[in-house]
Formats: sequence, C-alpha cells, structure tokens
Amino acid sequence: MIVVGITGGIGHGKTTFADYLAAKARRAEHIESSDVVIEVANALRHESTNHPKPHDLAAINHWLAPLAGIIPACVHCSSQRLVLPITQAMLDEAPLNYAKLIEYLELIEASPNLQTTEITHDNRQQFRTLLQWLGGYLVKTVDEGIWYDEIVRRIRDLSLKGTEIVIVGGVRFPGDAERLRNAGGLIVEIRRPSMAEVDAKDLTERERSLIEPDTTVFNDGSLEDLRHCAKRVYKGLQMRELEPQYAASQLELL
Repeated sequence: MIVVGITGGIGHGKTTFADYLAAKARRAEHIESSDVVIEVANALRHESTNHPKPHDLAAINHWLAPLAGIIPACVHCSSQRLVLPITQAMLDEAPLNYAKLIEYLELIEASPNLQTTEITHDNRQQFRTLLQWLGGYLVKTVDEGIWYDEIVRRIRDLSLKGTEIVIVGGVRFPGDAERLRNAGGLIVEIRRPSMAEVDAKDLTERERSLIEPDTTVFNDGSLEDLRHCAKRVYKGLQMRELEPQYAASQLELL
C-alpha cells in the first residue's frame, strides 16, 4: 500500500492535488489531518453550545475543561499533559499561542448561530480558527504525535482492507512527517509560487517550513496541468522513485 503525506501552505492546492492523486487508484483513501481535529472540536462543542466571551478567562477554561476526557476517547491519547487552565500569565507570555482561540470566540460572539452548527469537511473554513488552535495547542501541550499517531492507527486498519493508496493531507509538523515515513510513507510538498505563506498566528503553520519533503510539486499552471502532474507523481510513488521536483506547467515533461 502506498502512503503519501501532503504538505504546503494554505491555498497552495494541497486538497486538489490529493484528489487528483486519489483518482489514479481503484481503492484510495484521502485523510485530512483536520478531519481528526474536527472530531475533537465537535465533541468539545457538543459538551456546551453556550460559548464563553472572548475575554472571560474563567468561562473559557470552564468551556475547555471537557477536553481532558475528549482526547483519550477520540484519539486514543492520554490527556495528562494537557495544559489547562489557561492563566493570564500564560496569555501575557505567549499571546500567539492563544490568538486563534480568541479569534474563534470573537467569531461566535459576532455570529452566535454558529454555536450549534456541526463542523464538517465542507464548512471547516468557517471554523478554521478553532481547528488551527486545537491542532497546534494539543500538539504543543499534550503530545506532539496526538493527531498522527491516530492517523497511523487508521492507516494500519485501511491496509487490512486492500486499500491501494492512503493520502494524508495537511502535514504541518516535522514530527508528523516522520511518523508517516515510519509507517512507510513519502512526503510531497505542494508549492504555488504566487501565493504568500505567512500566518504567524497559526501554530501549525509556523513549523511547516521545517519539513523536508521527498519531492516538491510546483503548482504553477492550470488545473489540468496539476492533474497531469499528479499522474506522474503517482507513477513515481508506485516505483518509489520520485523526482526531486515536478513543475505542473512543464507539460512536455509529463
């Protein structure tokens, strides 16, 4: 079974490329790391749909408290190292570590109808700030492998079902890339040269640049160019002989 992790900045075409790659196999599974985070986020939101105000620290900590039980139930990981409650000193010392959480609560304060909306793969952009915060904060304070140890567990289950390729999207930490490699995976970076990559408030994006991919795909052409590029990358994955770089616009090479 082929296992491939997709990394790259927001808006660089990771999901589109992953979909094209999955279409090359008869039995493929596309797992987004955010899908696992969504499960935890929904479990937390189900505990209390009455969200705290963005600057009410006591209420925020009360709302976050169920995470201690949600983490082992959803991702089979101990929550003993979970850093809660959040103190004012922690906020003052490292405000970027909590900026996305505050942004999310500000969103809910402005649009209270979102409190009861189920987060799905299709509407996840609307809840990106919460997913970004959970995704990064639990890696930092609970276990750096919290998401990808669970993903690898699911990959092993898929291998028993005859799956030909598992594509894991949204790889953002070097440790996550290493976990996929230890499971037999290869890492493909998607880079759109025209897109900016900076989001200093996102804990998950700040370390992505440290990942060393097995190959880089330059998404510098049309969607059709990218589709043809995915075909060539798929062949390389089958042979375990990836080229260092692929330029989607260079159709003469495909």
